[in-house]
Amino acid sequence: MGGIRKSVFIASILLITTIFNAAMVTALDGDNDGIDDAVDDCPFAWGNSTIGYSGCPDGDGNGDPDFTNTQLSDWDDSMRALYSSDGSSRAVSWAPDSIYLAVGGGSDVILYTANGLTIATLFSFPDEYIRSLAFSPDGSLLAAGAYFNGGDNMSQIVVLQMDWPTKTATVLANLSSYHFDDVPSVTWSSNGSYLFTGSGEGELRQFAANNWTMVRNYSFAPGDTVWSIDASPDNRLIAGLAAGGELKVFWTNNGTKYMEFANHTGSHALG
Repeated sequence: MGGIRKSVFIASILLITTIFNAAMVTALDGDNDGIDDAVDDCPFAWGNSTIGYSGCPDGDGNGDPDFTNTQLSDWDDSMRALYSSDGSSRAVSWAPDSIYLAVGGGSDVILYTANGLTIATLFSFPDEYIRSLAFSPDGSLLAAGAYFNGGDNMSQIVVLQMDWPTKTATVLANLSSYHFDDVPSVTWSSNGSYLFTGSGEGELRQFAANNWTMVRNYSFAPGDTVWSIDASPDNRLIAGLAAGGELKVFWTNNGTKYMEFANHTGSHALG
């Protein structure tokens, strides 16, 4: 008889616990907006929308959630403006540490800190504005390309070796002789082994970073400036966007074309 009473007692406890837990489950309100999670369309974000999507954020209190309303933003002034008085600024690149950035001000490569302090002029081209900048993945090198120097009848692109302790740079390689027009785009492979350049004569070139020889070039229509280039994260492909509306992607191991799309208009940027 005692065993029966004990069994009934245990069963009663289990039943009460089950009912209690069920009540707790149906009354949970994880975001504390007063709406039960069981009927809250946004259980992880506090909200008071009621017309649709109950419990979702409703900033203006009109009953509709914010994501169904038109969003208007009034952007304030930029956090900080960096000025260079030596002409147009047409290129910028962050160092991998996110503390420094290089900016092309006129014909000068200028190093800034992220909070707006001008550190140094790293390099100056003899003439014409800087058009492209790119730090290598490890931040030890900085590639800089510029517009064609008509006075000297030469292209302008150099690779700078950064000396971070002194915040200076020296020319490690001058690749100008490989180019015959402006150099408006530069990018690195993700491992830093190769530098790619896009030029105004319609050529995309690949250079080996261990000896600065040209590994290969990838051709677009003659005279179509290669405005923008980007290497795939696995370094197997290089994409280029040229002035004639050409998007081309090539295999980097052999230079063959992977794909082409020629119906772009106003082609200037890749990402």
